[in-house]
Amino acid sequence: MAITQLLNGHYEGLSTDDKPVGVIAGTTFRETDTRAMYITYDGTNWIVADKRVRITNEDGSFLDFPQEFDDLIAALAAGFLAAATAVALAAVKVVVDAIKVVVDVIQAKTDAIPILAETGGTLTTDGNEQNVYISDAPSGIFKPLAVKIDFTAHTAGETVVVKVYYRIKTGGDYILQDSDEYAGLVDPELVNVALEANRFGVKVTMQKTVGTNRAYDWAVIYEAVP
Repeated sequence: MAITQLLNGHYEGLSTDDKPVGVIAGTTFRETDTRAMYITYDGTNWIVADKRVRITNEDGSFLDFPQEFDDLIAALAAGFLAAATAVALAAVKVVVDAIKVVVDVIQAKTDAIPILAETGGTLTTDGNEQNVYISDAPSGIFKPLAVKIDFTAHTAGETVVVKVYYRIKTGGDYILQDSDEYAGLVDPELVNVALEANRFGVKVTMQKTVGTNRAYDWAVIYEAVP
């Protein structure tokens, strides 16, 4: 690039260009690729005057700003970046917090989904009405599904009565809802006693009314919150 004389006493060129000699003392030279400003006080030797930012006006004249202006611009840019980053991080935090709330709600819903549970045992009849299964005081609405009783040991000369009771108020009596008699051989041997949701208690009883007392295995299936 050729050296350009902008105004009397002011030149421009690349840092690789040879600076002019024999010029008026106080002449300046601006390196367009480094933005460094040089000055000569004897018309021949050049020293760095300052690094500047040049703004060219519409009429071709220009204004040079000192290096501090560069530093100010850089500081402003850094401040803007820091502010933008802070805003972005705040926005991300809001989104993350919102997602966490949604996840917590979903988890609460899934944690509250009942799962099937089972318990059981063996009842040996004694001629009296005996509890096969009882949930006497549920903590909330309770949903048993069925009691299954194994009649494999039951013979042709025996009779049992299976009853289902519900309590429908706090501390109330158990009210009979269903009663079934099983006389003689039972086929199929596994008897299913369907149960209903309840709040205050449910029980299933068995009584041997005819024949030899025997052992009957049983199991209950119910829904429970994990």
